[in-house]
Amino acid sequence: MPEPSKNVWDGAEPPYKSRLAAVRRCNAASAIRHGRLMTDTIADWIKRGFVSGPFNSPPWPNTRINPLMAVEQADKVRPVMNMSAPIGR
Repeated sequence: MPEPSKNVWDGAEPPYKSRLAAVRRCNAASAIRHGRLMTDTIADWIKRGFVSGPFNSPPWPNTRINPLMAVEQADKVRPVMNMSAPIGR
């Protein structure tokens, strides 16, 4: 069996049109309203290696900390990271 590529182990470099600047944004009010669900979900994401944290301060230069939102659907609340924030950046 062939050896997995570096991208499999370390993640692929996304094809940016330009480098993104560092950003830190506050979570949406919807995330605060659903705090317990959000906390449980984030803990699960960290355990599975989907996200990193928690950090007291940004751990790397140009760290992007995307805000969390809770999308309320008819039968559930879906936690999401707002990858579009802040607008224009």
